[in-house]
Parts: sequence; structure tokens; C-alpha cells
Amino acid sequence: MDSRTALKNGTVLRFNDGYEYTIINELARGGSSIVYNAFYLDNLGARKTVRIKECYPFKCNLGRSMDGALLVPMSEKTLFLKTMRKMRQSYQLGNDFFSTDGLTNLTANTYNIFEANNTLYIVSAYAQGKELSYQRYPAVKDSIALVKSTANAVQKIHNRGFLYLDIKPDNILTLEGTTELVQLFDFDTVVPISDIMKSGDKISYTRGFSPLELKCGDFRQIGTHTDVYGIGALLFYMLFDRVPDAFDCEIRAEYDFTKSKLSEGSYQDSLFFRLEDFFHHTLADYYPDRFSSMEIVIEKLSELQKMADLSARYIVSSRLGAYGLFLGRKKEEEWITEKLKAPDTACFFIVGMGGIGKSTLVRHSIRKSEQYFDTVLYLNYLGTIEKTLCDDYAVHINSVQKDKHEIDKAYFDRKLNILRELGRDKNCLLVIDNYTGDFSDAFPKLLQLGWRILFVTRNRSLAVGYDYLEVGPITENETLLALFSKNFGRELTVEEKECASAMIHKVGGHTLVIELIAKQIGNPVCGLSLKRAAEIVEHTGFSNITVESVNYQKDSTLYHNTIRQIVSQLFEAEALPESQRTITKVLSLFGSNGVSLDCLSEMLGLKNRESISILYYQGWIYVNDTIITMHPVIEEVVSNWEISETERKAIIKTFDYLIARLKGEAQKEKYSSYIYLARAVLEEGKRQKEIYFSDRYKELLYYTIRNTPYENESFVKKKSEEYIALFDNGNKKMLLLIYEGLLEILYEYGQFDEAERRIRQIRMVVSSDERPEIRGRYYYILSGYYDAVLNGAYDAETDEEAKIVALLLDSVDQAIRWLGLSYTDDSRVFLGECYRLKALVLIRSGLGKRRQIQSILKNAQMLIDRYAQPNSRLLRDYDMTLSWFYTYFNEDYRKSYMYMLKACKITDIIADSELAKIDEQFCPMANIMLEWRRFEDAEQYLQHCLTLCENRLEITAYRKRKMDLLGYLLQVYFIWGKSDKCRNVIAILDDMTDNSDEPDIEQLVPDKIRNAVLATFTGK
Repeated sequence: MDSRTALKNGTVLRFNDGYEYTIINELARGGSSIVYNAFYLDNLGARKTVRIKECYPFKCNLGRSMDGALLVPMSEKTLFLKTMRKMRQSYQLGNDFFSTDGLTNLTANTYNIFEANNTLYIVSAYAQGKELSYQRYPAVKDSIALVKSTANAVQKIHNRGFLYLDIKPDNILTLEGTTELVQLFDFDTVVPISDIMKSGDKISYTRGFSPLELKCGDFRQIGTHTDVYGIGALLFYMLFDRVPDAFDCEIRAEYDFTKSKLSEGSYQDSLFFRLEDFFHHTLADYYPDRFSSMEIVIEKLSELQKMADLSARYIVSSRLGAYGLFLGRKKEEEWITEKLKAPDTACFFIVGMGGIGKSTLVRHSIRKSEQYFDTVLYLNYLGTIEKTLCDDYAVHINSVQKDKHEIDKAYFDRKLNILRELGRDKNCLLVIDNYTGDFSDAFPKLLQLGWRILFVTRNRSLAVGYDYLEVGPITENETLLALFSKNFGRELTVEEKECASAMIHKVGGHTLVIELIAKQIGNPVCGLSLKRAAEIVEHTGFSNITVESVNYQKDSTLYHNTIRQIVSQLFEAEALPESQRTITKVLSLFGSNGVSLDCLSEMLGLKNRESISILYYQGWIYVNDTIITMHPVIEEVVSNWEISETERKAIIKTFDYLIARLKGEAQKEKYSSYIYLARAVLEEGKRQKEIYFSDRYKELLYYTIRNTPYENESFVKKKSEEYIALFDNGNKKMLLLIYEGLLEILYEYGQFDEAERRIRQIRMVVSSDERPEIRGRYYYILSGYYDAVLNGAYDAETDEEAKIVALLLDSVDQAIRWLGLSYTDDSRVFLGECYRLKALVLIRSGLGKRRQIQSILKNAQMLIDRYAQPNSRLLRDYDMTLSWFYTYFNEDYRKSYMYMLKACKITDIIADSELAKIDEQFCPMANIMLEWRRFEDAEQYLQHCLTLCENRLEITAYRKRKMDLLGYLLQVYFIWGKSDKCRNVIAILDDMTDNSDEPDIEQLVPDKIRNAVLATFTGK
């Protein structure tokens, strides 16, 4: 316990320099001193803040008098004088370091050293900061950066020929606003490297931050590697909030990062591996096992710092999961391992029938070679390569996601480019399991990825032209008997071995069937006997099929059908309790990716997990890192069961669970995981007519569509079309909302002919419905169509545009008429939007009168105040409409600008992409500024839009929008009369035309503008 008495706040110290130093507070304590913040008044009376270090060793039992002087007993005098001598040396050394290039900013600037109060005081310059601590830097990246900055300072001390030997938080001052600089302010333990053997005194050390050689005082083994330990211990403390113990210093030590700062974020797997390696090579008790120099330490810390950046791009490797028993297949394993490590292997295949153990073999081989790869992606094939790679759950790249305005093909191409870039100069492996073939251009694109690619398939014809391994049944009888025995749960008797061998022969060494039979027989509560299992195999076995008589593909199909028959009969013989059959039936709905144990238990309302445990031990289900899945063969069998009444109720529970989660506002943060599950259930449900045509399927389909982010527009479009096709006199309000979402996508891609066809469909649906709400919504949708066609051209310049403006106003009037007769809350919101849209069209087209528009806006305001949500799109659009009103009619720049800023704040909250901010806010703001002839403001908003695009040019939509914005900026400069700026923009657009395949770029430079600008510079 530290019993030292610090100087009181407000104490005045008078030294022989003529200044009075007033103590502000205590800053920190070291082994030999206490550090204070203080101030003095300079010759002009200005207050100057300084730091004062008082010589006050912890080991000395000193007192303090009322006037602040230290009381030194005779018994402590020798040690105290020795500490003072060291402080003088430390002061001189600090001055030398401060005067050294590279160390000036890393060491405290000491002004002077004084004697007072029977001790020494060192006065140094004040730097705004605090002592390093675990709590001060919660981010892992910042913690590593601070340790790296400390290592930089220590390295420079090494370069000067000294060892620091007391690296600890108490000796490190962190500066405000930066993690790139620290200051060391205690040099009591610093010794010349060349004099370390001459040191007669034992060097003081701090427990936990000092290695074995320093604690033992073994000068022969002290060197730069001693400070390497100190840096490792400092990082350990900054991550774990404790110092390393003896177990942490073992060369094969393992670290529980769930108890560190890393538990708070989603960090890449390689960070954990590299941190473990870093600690193994800094904290090692045996100093030759540590990094040999501080330069290497800094290099490693730089790598760790990059990996800890949560905003950086990195690939999250697939979890292969724990594996248990793996027997035999040594030759196959060696072949795969050789291909995995061969530098010239780009693409190869593993071929074999379903259930033969291909996936287990591949996963086992990858695990044994895992340290060879920087990244491993193990994916289940989703029907196309494009769809498989675009799945952000399976292929997760940190900070990369599909943009709202990006089609699937564009995202696939972009994602491939990112994977290629992130995998450059690295060993990366991509595995696609259950591959059934893809004959689009996605396959050759994938082969150009630069990764090692492995396809696992049942179809040998897909592997023609590539290296492939054909995996057949295990032929070694002893290996298969061992597999049977392990799953049986005990050693087989001689008689049992004979019976098992006969069955193994009958099923052709099919590992899935062998495992299932053994587990069923070995289960004490199972009704399946060895004899009954033999009868099943005898009845449906493979003995009538020979490899010689049929080709592999046909043979594979026959095998597969027989396996399904055996699995089906095993289910029948097992006579699973209804509760277990129900669980397997529900689980089959989630496909190859499965569902979490907690989620399945919650949705089925399981009181305990006993049934799940039994199914697991019997081999019907797999549990991998809390995710429950089924083998594809077993899943096929279960999917083809007729649905019992109990299973029907459980399936309804499953659908109701997902529907409730997607409807519930409180679960917004978990929508992505629920949508992922819902999409899987919908995909599997389509295969079963009884589910597909049910009301629950349609309802889940509706809420999945409504809650799927629009960046997945291909899914939204496809499922919207499916919902429309399934609709049969259901909830028309829901149907109209689905139509609205579909139409938004069609507008986005300029598919107005298809949009018009869909609107005709809507008219047919609502024609027989007299409800005002439905009629009103139809006309609201129709007005949205005309608005999209106009694309802001309300000030019609052609007869066609004038006609569309008239149709728009007519449809809005019809919507107002019908919605005015409906009194539901959401009808009132739609009515408010219709009033707003009508006001905007009348303002922008010049067709309206001031009083007429004011009356319409008043109606909109009343509805918005009562029914609209805060920070809603309607409220934002209403504010922008008012900004236009005060631009064109009641001309008032202050009010126009005020409403524009109000709208901008809402956009910041609700915009779902940067492109949405550009289109819905900043471009209209630039347009309003142009109307006010405030050219610099219009330019500023457009330049901001260009900056937003510049940061996302890898996305096609942003590249195209950049061109549009440059064309708009060119028009602003032309109206402004800035010929030089026009010329610069034209040059940029011409360059983009020459170096891009994007269509219609040349139209962004109208001949009128080009010729006028050219004339300005040529005088013609």
C-alpha cells in the first residue's frame, strides 16, 4: 500500500529561479516520485502550466512536515540520497533525450531541477494529457496504437544506446487528441546497454511488467529483449485490464479473448491468431524466444493495428466447426492436402454420391491445413454462383454491403473485385459444396478470382477438364467396422462383427447409412435391433447395382434413391416419438444453413432440449457452434414426409414466430437475422404444396418483402411478383403496398412499360372494390407513376410533359377525393402526402395561385401534425415543398433556407444510402439555390454530392451519378458565367467519355454550352 503523503492542492513552492509554483493537483505516482500539475505566473503576469516531479521514493519510510518538507529518518538516509542521485542522472538523461532528433516529442521537456523541502523537484513543460490506462482507450485499435507509440519511443532510446527497463502505464503520458504520440517521463531505470554488466545495483522493476531476467537481477541476460517483454506486457494490460501471469508467459499459452476488449466487436479471425503469436514472442520467459528487436515489435504492432480497425475491409472466414470421429480415407486426404498446398492449383473438384462423406473429408483436410491459409470460405451452393457469392451472411466482408441502387450482377462483380484485392498475395481458399453447375459467365469470372477454388459435387460431368478426386465408398472393412463400432457406442462382439460386415457390404460402404444404423441400434431406447436393420438393408440394399454395368451418373442417381429408401425405413423402424419427428420436420424448413438452438427452442416452445439431444446422439441432426442442421439426404427424406396434424401445428408456430418478429417494432435490430431465416423457410416451403398455398406462407412472404432492405431489390422484385401471383381475394391493402414497392424498383430502373402493365393489374383488382381507402390508394399509386415519369419536370417544356402534368394533377385530385372519405390513420397520412404533392406540382409548374396553394398546404399541415410520425419522409418532403413555396411565391430567402435545413436534418436520419441523400436532398437544395441565384451555395452542395460519389466509385450507380452531377455543375457554371470552370468540367467529362463504357456521357455536355465556352476562349 502506498502511504506517501502528497503536497496539498494550492501548496506554493519557491525555487531559486524567482518564480512561485502553485500545486494544482496530483497527476501520478512512480516508484521514486510523485508528479503534480502546477502553474506559475510569468513576467507579464500570464499563467503558465507546468508539471513538477518530486523525489519521494516509495521504498523509503518518509514523513512530511506541515510546511511540506520531507522528513528523512537516519535509517532511510542512504537509500534516499541514492534515489536523489539517480534522479539527477535521470534529469540529465532526459535533457539529452529531449535534445535528440526523434525523441524531442516523445520525452518531457524539463526546464530545470531544484532543491527544496529536503528533496529534489524537476519542473517540465506541461502537455495536455493523462497517464495511460486501460479505461481511457476502450477501442482495441487505439490501445494497440498507444502501445506502438510507446514502442517507437523505446526504440529511439535503444538507438541512442540505452535500455528503458521500466515500461508501465505510470511512466507513459498520453496526449489529448492523438494516439500517435506519447511522452515518457521517468528515466530512473534507464541504463547504457554497454554498461549493463557493470551495474552494481539491482535495477528496480514493476511486477507484471518486468520479465524474469530483470526480476532475478541477471545482468548477463538483460538486453533490448527485456524492453520487448515490457511492450508485450503493456499491450496485454491494455487489452485484458490485468498484468500477465506465469501461465500467460508460457510459449504455448492460450488466451481467452472473450475476457478482453476484443469481446466488444466483430474482429477478423486473423487478429486473434496474430495477437496470440505476438504475446508468445514478447512475453516468453526464455528471452531468445522473444522478438529480437523493437523494430520487429513495431512492425507486428502496425499489422495488429490495421487488423483491429473495425471500419477496414476484411473477410470473415467460415467456421468449419468442431469435428469428432474421422476414420480412413488416408489417400484421399493426402490428395486433397497436396492440392491445397500446391502453388499451381487454381481449381479442382471432389466428386461422389450423396452421403458418401465428401463434405466431412473436405472439412477434415482443410482443418489439418488451416494454418496454411489466410482466409477460408466454405459455402453451400444456392443455385447460382452469383447468388452464392452475393449472400452477405455466408460471404461477409466487413464494411461491404450491397447498395440500394446496385443490381445483383453489379454487386457480384464488385464483390469479386474486393475479394480479389483482399486476397492479393495471400493464400485464400473458396469451397462451394453441393455444387450443381452454373453455365453463366459467373463461372469463368470466379476462376479469375486468384483464389484456390474447390467444388464439391455429385455430378462428375461438371469436373471434366479439371483435376478431380472421385470419392467412393470406404473399402477397408476394418475401418468401416471401426466407424460402426464408434457410432454403436461399444466394441462389437465376434457375432455382431459378422452381421455388421454383411450390412456394410450390402450398403456399399455408404458412411451416412452406416453411422445412422449404428446409432439407432446403439441407442438403448431405440426399438431397432441389429437383425431388423439387416432386414432393411437386405430389402433395399445396393447389391443389384454394379459399377461395371452402368455409368457413374446413372449409378449415382440409383444409389441416391436407394439411400433415401433406407433412411426412410430407418425412420419408420426407429418409430421416433411425435415430438422428435416434429422437430426434424420443422428443421427441414431451414435448409442447409440451419437455425440456432435457442431460436428453434423458442419458436416451438420447447420446455427442455431433451428431444434435440436425442436426435443429435442418434445422428439425425448435427449441432455446429449452436447451429442445428441436417444432412442434405436426411433433409430430403424429411421434406417428403406427409405432414401430420402435430407437424402442421408446429409449422404454423414457426411461421407465426417469424411473422411476429418481422412485425414487431421492438425487434428492429434483429431484423436481418429473422429475414435470413424467413427467406430460408420460404424457399423450402415452396417445395411443399400444402405449405406454399397456405395463408401463413403468404403472410410471411408479405412481411419478409416489406422488411427486406431495398438493396436486395432482385429478391424484393422476385418475391413481390410471387406474392401478386399467389394473391386470391386476400387483404387488398397489403397487396397494394407490395405493388408500391415493386413499382419503386421499376421506376428506379426506368422500366415504365412494365410499371404501366402492373398499374393496369392494380386497376383490375380494385375495380370491384368500392371502399374509399382502396380506391384512394390506387389513385395515389397512379399519381406516383406520373410523378416518376416526369422526374421533376413540372415546368413542362413539351406538350407531352404538359399532358403528364395534367394527368398527375387529375390522379392526385381523385386520390384526395377518395382518401377524404376514409378515416383510418394511414389513409390520413396518404391524404396528407397527396395534398403535399399537389401543392408541389402547382408551385413548380406555375399553374397554381398563391391562395390556392396556401389552402392546400394548410390541409397538408393539419394532417401531418395529427397523423405523421416525427422525422418521417412525409414531414421531410413537406418542409422541402415549403422551401419551394417561399422561393417561387412568397419570396423569402430566410424562410426558404430554414425549411430546407429542417428537411436536411430529417434526411440525415431517414436516408438509407448516400445516393438517397444526393437525389432527395442535396440536388434539390442546389436547385433551390440556383433559383435564388446563389451560385456559390449551389456549387457547394453539388461538390458535396461529388465527394459522396467519389468515395463509392466502385459502385456503378455512384459512377453514373457522378457524371450526372458534373453535367448539372456544368449548367450552374454556365448560367453563372464562369467559363474557366465550365472548361474544366467539360475536360473532365470528355476524359470520362474516352475512358468509360457508360452510355450517354456525351449528352451531358450540350452543344450549346460547348460551343459557347469554346467561343469565349477563341473569340469566335
